[in-house]
Amino acid sequence: MIQHKPSILMPVPSGKWNQRMIGQISRAACFANWFGADLRVLIAPEPDLNQVMKLEEKILARTPRQCAFIIETDGKPISEATKTSAEHRKPEMIILVIEPQLFSRGLKMTAWQQRILEESLEPVLVLSASTKLVPFESIVVPMAGTPMRMDSALSYSLQFGSRARIPLDIVHVSPRQDGRDGSSVGQFSDEFYHEYPRRIEEMIAEASPLSSVRERTIIRGFLHVKGDLIHEIFRSIKPHKGGLLVIEWDGKFVQGRSETIKSIFSASRRPVLVVKPVPEKHSTLTLGGTTIAA
Repeated sequence: MIQHKPSILMPVPSGKWNQRMIGQISRAACFANWFGADLRVLIAPEPDLNQVMKLEEKILARTPRQCAFIIETDGKPISEATKTSAEHRKPEMIILVIEPQLFSRGLKMTAWQQRILEESLEPVLVLSASTKLVPFESIVVPMAGTPMRMDSALSYSLQFGSRARIPLDIVHVSPRQDGRDGSSVGQFSDEFYHEYPRRIEEMIAEASPLSSVRERTIIRGFLHVKGDLIHEIFRSIKPHKGGLLVIEWDGKFVQGRSETIKSIFSASRRPVLVVKPVPEKHSTLTLGGTTIAA
């Protein structure tokens, strides 16, 4: 049986080929090589062939020989072309390069990029055009710790970290409820000293039930903090300058939650990998053709 090499998909709109974008494509090619994958640069809508050849020459001039890439074109709008390519190739991840806003510290997310984030089932790596994409030295995962619920960000990070042999740090941010810690982990923090690490192990096992013992050996630390989610996440990852932040997000740009995800992109100053949650499976009980419970 032939095993196809994994791929990373990088959509680039036609005409958006400034020096920063060319540099990001070159670095993405080397990142894909480190990751053990092929980089496929998707350009849409389809440009003139001569323009594509000139772009390829410029990228090759800045890219080491071992860092290969493939340019593909599609006549459809870029969001539709990305969806079609992802459905066909099943890439390991999609890379989105977002331009920084002028006169601010934010990022200017376009409509097509927002649509990819909303609709993509694959993990999406979001980075600023000014952020250098290099092999990661560590992974940081904020974890909700909701009982009996799979955490897609943690599961993916364990696989990714184990494959690349880089350490993983978990940050569990719990809110305060009536002056108390509302998390399941917090309920054990004042008990006998051996209960706390055991409860952490149980929570990780519940959140990533399919991960192996070998994969979990990359977990380097578990930090339990209380307070504001965004503030505590970035305070915790500040020491990890070469780290990747992995978050789970349902892809819905609704009031309130959209501000949170955009704040993470703007404030992280590092690549952020967005992983969609695992769909919850419901059991259905029927009796004589009648649904009793679902």
